Amino acid sequence: KLTDPDTDQAQKWLAVAHHQLGRVAEERRDFDAAEAAYNTALEIKLWLGDEYEAAGTYHQLGIVAQERRDFDAAEAAYNTALEIFVRIGDEHSAVVVIAGIARLAAADPDRRDSLTSFVAKHTEMAAEDVAELFAKAQPNDED
Repeated sequence: KLTDPDTDQAQKWLAVAHHQLGRVAEERRDFDAAEAAYNTALEIKLWLGDEYEAAGTYHQLGIVAQERRDFDAAEAAYNTALEIFVRIGDEHSAVVVIAGIARLAAADPDRRDSLTSFVAKHTEMAAEDVAELFAKAQPNDED
């Protein structure tokens, strides 16, 4: 029964609602509210064992952390999202996350080498190709 909050389906829809609240807060640049909503969504998705949906939320948490200039948190969130999308085989979502990582490398050049190595290690891209991609990125490019 969908109205029973203890069902997995109800929890899934609750996670979707929190994720969307995070998107709205992010668009309004209320990063505290966005992070709180995304973390609630992530907690539910992990509880449900929905790794794929969790990866999308990790990606959004990376964006929020980067906007706050919390580059350590952004790197951790992006890396987790990329690892999951690559393992699952979702190339499109992996490319979207790589674009976020490229923007992070542009925003914090001291991380460029470690981020390049990370992306090359988890994808079939050569480190030189990753470095070239990162060289073209701007900190505020959109996906």
